[in-house]
Amino acid sequence: MTVKDLIEELQKYNPNAQVVTISVGNRNEWNYTDNPKLTSSKNMFGERVFIN
Repeated sequence: MTVKDLIEELQKYNPNAQVVTISVGNRNEWNYTDNPKLTSSKNMFGERVFIN
């Protein structure tokens, strides 16, 4: 997946959203995948999109 593809996937959730932070969980290494899965979680502060 390219950065352009990732941006297009993220825009499906909210085209006006801005990326605030990108963080890697409690891991020492990145896990590589060609086909990441996106999930989201909403609360009163906004929405978080997780890339798994």
